[in-house]
Amino acid sequence: IESSVVGPTTQIGGNVRLKNVVIVGSPEVVAKTVVGDNTEMENVVLDTGASVGKNCILKCNGNVHVREELQGMIEVACVLKDAKIPDGTVL
Repeated sequence: IESSVVGPTTQIGGNVRLKNVVIVGSPEVVAKTVVGDNTEMENVVLDTGASVGKNCILKCNGNVHVREELQGMIEVACVLKDAKIPDGTVL
């Protein structure tokens, strides 16, 4: 885990790499946020109750299509509240 913030009730699997990641988490156990085994995330915000499956790669390198005046300002990917990213997803 490098340059990241991990909120409460977050479950992180084995062999996970997090760089520039914010996992919001929740103080409520019912809203557990999960990152599966062998997953790599970089420049990602993971909201409360979201889950990322095993063997996933989620990276945002700033190459997103936005209005010209916003170029270079948007460099993170957001996984919204209660979203479920299936095993093996590569983004």
